[in-house]
Amino acid sequence: MYKKVRIDQCGYLPYMKKRVTFVSEQPVHFKVCNSTGKAVFEGVAEKRIESKSAGEVNYVGDFTEVSDPGVYYISAGAAGESDHFRIGLDAYDGRRVCITFICPDAVWN
Repeated sequence: MYKKVRIDQCGYLPYMKKRVTFVSEQPVHFKVCNSTGKAVFEGVAEKRIESKSAGEVNYVGDFTEVSDPGVYYISAGAAGESDHFRIGLDAYDGRRVCITFICPDAVWN
């Protein structure tokens, strides 16, 4: 069974937009928690998107304000929790091998 809380599992760079998607029929209150479980941000996913191809309704939340490097997860009550993800300048380190394999023409600065 798929999770109802979806994030970018590769992580996020501190300065980039950060979004979370919930499979839900109504807006979702959520928290961004650090690795100790402390909530560092609270928000509401209010942007409704109907995915006809997936046969589901999604709500999208924004947590761009969270930019301190570290490991986090999203907690959303009955919707559940996301996988853990990293925010930091090194968020994509270690994924270059995979990305380069999938897209050999990728350019790395």
